[in-house]
Amino acid sequence: MKLITLALFTVVLYGSDTCYTVQLLSTNSSKNNTKMLEGREYPDECKLMEIGSTLTVRCGCFEKIDTAQKELPKFKNTYKEAVVASTYKYRFDDVAKNDIIKNDVAKNDTIKSDTAKSSAAEVHKKTEIITVLPSHEEVLKDEDVPESKKEVTSPEALPATEPSQEDNEKDKKEKKKKKDKVKNIAVEEKIKKEEEERKIKEEEEKKKEEDNEKNKKDNKKDKKKKDKVKNKVEDKTKKEEEERKRKEEEEKKRKEEEEKKKKEEEDRRKREGLSYVKKRDADFSYERYLKPLKSTSGKKPFDYRYEFGGQFAYDVAYINEADASYHETDWRRVRLYHKGSFFNKKLFYEVEYSPIGDSKYKDMFAGYQNSLKPLSTDYRVKLGNLKVPFSLEGYTSSKYITFMERSLNDAFEESRKLGVELLSSTHLGGSYINVFGSAFSNSIDERINDEISTPGYSGRLTYAHEFSKNHLFSFGGGFMSQDIGDESIRFKQGSESEWIAQKYVSVKVKNVDTVQKRNVEALYINNSFSLQGEYATALVDSADGNYAFDAYYMQGSYFIIGNGREYKFGTSTLSKIKPNRGGALELAFRYSKLNLNDKDEHGGSQIDYNYGLNWYISDELRVMLNYVVAQPKETDDYDGLLQIIQGRVLFAF
Repeated sequence: MKLITLALFTVVLYGSDTCYTVQLLSTNSSKNNTKMLEGREYPDECKLMEIGSTLTVRCGCFEKIDTAQKELPKFKNTYKEAVVASTYKYRFDDVAKNDIIKNDVAKNDTIKSDTAKSSAAEVHKKTEIITVLPSHEEVLKDEDVPESKKEVTSPEALPATEPSQEDNEKDKKEKKKKKDKVKNIAVEEKIKKEEEERKIKEEEEKKKEEDNEKNKKDNKKDKKKKDKVKNKVEDKTKKEEEERKRKEEEEKKRKEEEEKKKKEEEDRRKREGLSYVKKRDADFSYERYLKPLKSTSGKKPFDYRYEFGGQFAYDVAYINEADASYHETDWRRVRLYHKGSFFNKKLFYEVEYSPIGDSKYKDMFAGYQNSLKPLSTDYRVKLGNLKVPFSLEGYTSSKYITFMERSLNDAFEESRKLGVELLSSTHLGGSYINVFGSAFSNSIDERINDEISTPGYSGRLTYAHEFSKNHLFSFGGGFMSQDIGDESIRFKQGSESEWIAQKYVSVKVKNVDTVQKRNVEALYINNSFSLQGEYATALVDSADGNYAFDAYYMQGSYFIIGNGREYKFGTSTLSKIKPNRGGALELAFRYSKLNLNDKDEHGGSQIDYNYGLNWYISDELRVMLNYVVAQPKETDDYDGLLQIIQGRVLFAF
């Protein structure tokens, strides 16, 4: 009877005032928890509630459980422990719960007093009466909250009836059960937290070990790199030391050979009864003025080196031609130049200008050079107004040629052009292979004079072998192709003299499309003796037909005093002669021939005999004397004998 009365009382008192809500979280009521939860933001339909010693956040108050369960998923993403619970509506209405409970009790005055007292005792014992939910729905009830977290119903709202002993025992068991549950939850949370801390610590230890292992590997790699660099430096130092020793040995051997030769020469002169007086090295007063013009040590920060120089050649000539004689005296060459380089001579430039003559702008270029050490190859690139690589005599500077003027082959040479040149030089033991290539168009002077454009390209290949010091052999070939553009082309040449009034050998071909030139060269030097020769052809393709002209020369020289001619392997050219003691004296002879006759073109032919005597006073000063006998034949103006005696004082620094 008591149970029935209690159920009826519960339905009457609370049944109409309960609803279903979504509980986001629940925790013990304390100042820290209250402060923490009050600082958070929740959806508008949610409220923070304090039920006894429990803090809970609940959202919405729905009449049906289905409605609450539909709302549950939208909170699950953020609050994984959210559940549906039943509660009183007044918790969402801001009305004092005691007033609500009193009003509910007043409505049930018809209930018998004994039953009401017994029911009031049951309600007073429990913290909250929860409406029974359908068995198939999982809903959190207020009874599931630990006893310490439940709300105690106001004693003024219920009769003060003493609970039975059986109810007290049951209540104690429930309290103990809930306390154990809370304790177990706290223990599990503590264990879970410790497990997470342990995992975090293990991960940190693992990461630390990985970092240590990585650092060890990096240290090993760094050590290997340092060892490798150290080994390279040591190898480089070792190679440099070996190279230095090798050069010292070669220099020592060279000096020994020179001393031996000198001694042999002195012995020979003694045997032959010749007198030979040694002279000390030349000492000229002008040398102190030349030293400041050149910087051999690089200046910081770009390792800059510079050089100023010039060439002054003054000629005197006596000419006998066509039964007439005359003489000439004038400057043959006046040139000033400036050179510079950066970064161990890798980047370089040169500017050369002549204030006299028709061609004023000489070398005007910049370039870059470097080495490919694994291939034992040096390369050089030049861009600007420069010499066209085609032949040995044409590519050699006028300061270092044997005679005052170049041979009759010079009729097929091209002067400086505006373009680009590439040189590759390979050193294999005692052998040197040089490959030249160039593309060019009109020079600066030709552009200033608005001359017809004759673009083209050229190449030169040489092979040289050095048997010993100042003993070598070199040979090679060159080609050149030019686009004349249906214009005229002229080949002409004097008699190996700049001062002869008439150039008797001359031919002009009209309506020329292209010109192809070929050259073969050879050079042999053995100490004081040298032999040199070249053969060149010019193939002209014109509207009137194809023509072929050719020229060649052979020359030799011998140094009565001095060590002989010098050859520069890197560029396949003759280079500066450096006399010692009393200077150097050279005898030379050249035979050359030019033929400008072919088909209906009769430009004539000519043979030249050139006898030369050169006295090299110092590195910079030379006196030259040439006697030329020229024989032009089959020309329109003159067939006969020409004689030229000419001398030159050359100062080049």
